Amino acid sequence: MKKNSNYPEGFVDEEMRRSLLGIFAKLRRPVTLAAFLEENGPLSKEIRQLFFDLEGLSDKISLRLLNKDEEPALEKQAFVSYYPCIALFNHTGEFTGIKFRGMPGGHQFNSLIIALYNTAGPGQPLDEPLLHRIRKIAGPVNIEIAVTLSCAFCPDVVMACQRIALENPSITAEMIDIHHFPDIKNKYRVMSVPCLILNGSRTLFGSRSMEEIVELLEQV
Repeated sequence: MKKNSNYPEGFVDEEMRRSLLGIFAKLRRPVTLAAFLEENGPLSKEIRQLFFDLEGLSDKISLRLLNKDEEPALEKQAFVSYYPCIALFNHTGEFTGIKFRGMPGGHQFNSLIIALYNTAGPGQPLDEPLLHRIRKIAGPVNIEIAVTLSCAFCPDVVMACQRIALENPSITAEMIDIHHFPDIKNKYRVMSVPCLILNGSRTLFGSRSMEEIVELLEQV
């Protein structure tokens, strides 16, 4: 992906750039962020600009901007059903279970960076007994996390769910910005965020720790 003068840096200022360079310098394995975009949608334009801002910050991170249906096999692998969508793939090209429906801006930018850090290594440490429980969850479990980008409590829930997905291939975890996807808000009657939607049937509101989320998933 080449820099494009139509998308000047806007999401990553110089201070943030220095901070990201320090985080990304620790990455050990290559990862790929693939964005599946609508041709003219405003969110897709924001994602393009974000990717141009991130370009060149680490040789471990590959960034792919794809139009809808451009690579159907890749979309199928990541279970992409809404656009725009960002999916994260590991060093072997496998889908990690981590997705972002919409633009991971605002507080959710941290969720994106932590997802990269955890996937490419070294990653945040996990308590061994909790890790064992995560890996024992039978699945399949699809976790949708309804958020707003201004919610200060939402990133912790998104990061916990996505870390769980990273450790168990039968689990997927997708951030959904309900401001831009009102069909989800209406379908599940999302009155507050964060909201966990488990396998499209069970809806749970409020902030939860990773251990509390694991307990929920053990009962699915």
